[in-house]
Amino acid sequence: MTVRGPRLEFAVGAFLLLSLASLLV
Repeated sequence: MTVRGPRLEFAVGAFLLLSLASLLV
């Protein structure tokens, strides 16, 4: 995985958090 900046990393982290939240709910 290649990260091209903090913005992309933040987007990926937010997406993972949303997916985990949807799975929990």
